[in-house]
Amino acid sequence: MFMVMGMLLFGVLSLGLALYWHRRLAIVQRFTEELSRRVPGEVDLSGKQKYTSCDAYRWVMRNVVYGDYLKSGESLRNLMMNRTLAGTMMLSMVLGIIPVILVFILFKSFNLIGPSIVLIFFAVYEIRGPGSLDVSNKLLDWLMDQEQESLTIGDLAYARVSENALRSWRRTLVIVGVAALALAPVGEAIPVAFIYAVTIFIGGTYNFVYVPVASYSLALAFVLFVLAGPAILVVAIMAARTAWSRRDKRDELSL
Repeated sequence: MFMVMGMLLFGVLSLGLALYWHRRLAIVQRFTEELSRRVPGEVDLSGKQKYTSCDAYRWVMRNVVYGDYLKSGESLRNLMMNRTLAGTMMLSMVLGIIPVILVFILFKSFNLIGPSIVLIFFAVYEIRGPGSLDVSNKLLDWLMDQEQESLTIGDLAYARVSENALRSWRRTLVIVGVAALALAPVGEAIPVAFIYAVTIFIGGTYNFVYVPVASYSLALAFVLFVLAGPAILVVAIMAARTAWSRRDKRDELSL
């Protein structure tokens, strides 16, 4: 029951966030269209043209390449260099306590709501969004606050790339939301189906990989058996990312 309700809420959340980014994208599109009419020339998003003499590039260098996170890292590095003993004790306490607290929370949450706890992590990720989305959104906010007369074709290029990032995230949210709502009626069967699929995969890997290879080399068979699952997962993730990147590239070239 928790899984069905969780899938429904997750789907509604995804579509709600998609609507939010759709409205945000409408504002951004009006801005980029006005800027493209004012700025002469055509924007090249193929990667061959480098736009390094614009305000947007300087913003990226100042806030992304040399962002605030480097300052926090510098503070930690100074602490470890100047007060090694105190810094080591503080890190040991933090790294020792946090995992215990997290495991306790996860254990209690799993006992309460079961496998649907995974949806909470997905929901938090959707609300926060990927890092590239946050950077793109902040860059667009900054560009829209500037005087348009001072913006150049390089700024328009960065705005277009950021706009494409928002559009891609909106599309992802719509797909995830529709899929979650469609699968909600059978939500309770999803964990069972997942475990069943993992069992079949492990059994197939054992029968068709481990046993034949073990007849030649037991050590090699063990390595292949242990690495087969993660390797296939990594390949699948890389293939999915490549497919999304190619689709985004086609969207950029069509502008």
